[in-house]
Amino acid sequence: MLNIATSYLKEKLKLFLGEAEIEEVFNKVIASAGLAKKDSYSDQEIEKLFKAMIAEGGFVEFVARNVKAGLLLGK
Repeated sequence: MLNIATSYLKEKLKLFLGEAEIEEVFNKVIASAGLAKKDSYSDQEIEKLFKAMIAEGGFVEFVARNVKAGLLLGK
C-alpha cells in the first residue's frame, strides 16, 4: 500500500455522510486506532485506521473495505 491522505478518505465518506458527521466519525476512528490526527498516514497507520473504520460499521465500514480493496488491487 501507499501513504494515503485523509482528504481522500473524507471525500469517499461524503458519498454517504454529511460534513459534520464525517468529522465526528473520523475523529472517533482516529482515536480508536490510537493515532494522531494528521494529513496522511503510513502503511501501518492506515491499516490501523481501516480496522477502526471497519469496527465502526455501516457506511464507514463500507468505505474502508472498498478503499482497502482498491489499494490492494493497485487502483
